[in-house]
Amino acid sequence: MKYNSKLWRKTIIIISLALCLCTNGMAAVCAESAEITTEESSVETEDMQEPERQQEAWSGTVRAIGQSSGVESAEITATEGRKLDGIYYTGFTINGGIGYCLQSSKDTPADAVYEIQQELDARDSFLSKAMYYAYGNPGYRAELWVPDCPQDTERAYLRSHLVLSYIYDAANTLDREVKDTSWVPWWQNYISETIRRLEGEAGVPDPGLSIAAPSVEAYFDNSLGVQRTRRQTLAGDARNQIEIPLAEGMVLVNETKKTESMERGIINGGDSFYFKADAAELNGQTYESGEMYGTITNSWATLIVKTGGDKQDMGMGVLYPAQTVPVSLAVSWLPAPKLRIVKNADRETKVYKKGELITYNLEITQEIPKAVAKNLVIEDSILTEGVKLQKNSVVLLDQDKKVI
Repeated sequence: MKYNSKLWRKTIIIISLALCLCTNGMAAVCAESAEITTEESSVETEDMQEPERQQEAWSGTVRAIGQSSGVESAEITATEGRKLDGIYYTGFTINGGIGYCLQSSKDTPADAVYEIQQELDARDSFLSKAMYYAYGNPGYRAELWVPDCPQDTERAYLRSHLVLSYIYDAANTLDREVKDTSWVPWWQNYISETIRRLEGEAGVPDPGLSIAAPSVEAYFDNSLGVQRTRRQTLAGDARNQIEIPLAEGMVLVNETKKTESMERGIINGGDSFYFKADAAELNGQTYESGEMYGTITNSWATLIVKTGGDKQDMGMGVLYPAQTVPVSLAVSWLPAPKLRIVKNADRETKVYKKGELITYNLEITQEIPKAVAKNLVIEDSILTEGVKLQKNSVVLLDQDKKVI
């Protein structure tokens, strides 16, 4: 963004004026304007940010040009501009979208097509994060930039420019941009406060999701009386989510949201969850969810254009289709039980005298490891004529011969 003392060739802004108070007691005229084609730019001041902090703010992972976004060149066009809040400014479009000059101390580049030199990874670049939230970009919210004039898109663009410039090149901002020095304290305070607001915002939405153990085995939970899986966590952005199709009889327990779902369940990044089912159901079965993709399908990158010589560096943001790896889940439910029943009596002969007492045992063994036999119904027929089961004579013992 470059400032000139000339009158602008044309202006397409429709303005209605309203008076808004500024933080330093000055009155800033807030313009409710038609949306302009220029985009945000940015600014930084030396006394507000340590040089080390400034350098860290915009440096980050730099990928090969076009490696992710696929964008390799930038067509830069200067658009209309004017004087506002002590600043003369020029707007830019890059590849038809909003563009930002990042070095106001240098001259405006000529309208032309330039090579993109850097692609900043949004995950570790504060400049890329600020670009995402700036006016005209996906994360823009008026309260971050123009809380005093939420409908003023022209100021939203100008203020975004100043903050972005400050993050990129703090040493060469206000002293070159603010022609009316009475505005400098206001801009210093505004930039400092806005950077603090941006630091408090969540990072750029990340489409990546993962599950550390996508395949698990169910176990019997004595306290719940059901079979269940161990706790799992969906690693990823809390704004991203997957929808899990559930088999009949299967319940998704979302511990984070404290909800239970059947048929279909929703899990957000960071949620902890497990599956459960009745111990008598799904025995020996394996559940597979199939491939699941998150609701965040795009990635964000900030592209830096160095126009050469004494001309300004330019910046733009771009959303591009994310190359994500799907997640999947598999559950091996408890195996089906297998019972062995052995019947023993205390007498081998089947000849009984009237009044004699006979005792016999049914030894029931579940032979499959980890399996659980539930809701058992055992029928025992006494075929010896005249023999009857005494009332209240059935005693159930556990494997240690203790009465249950």
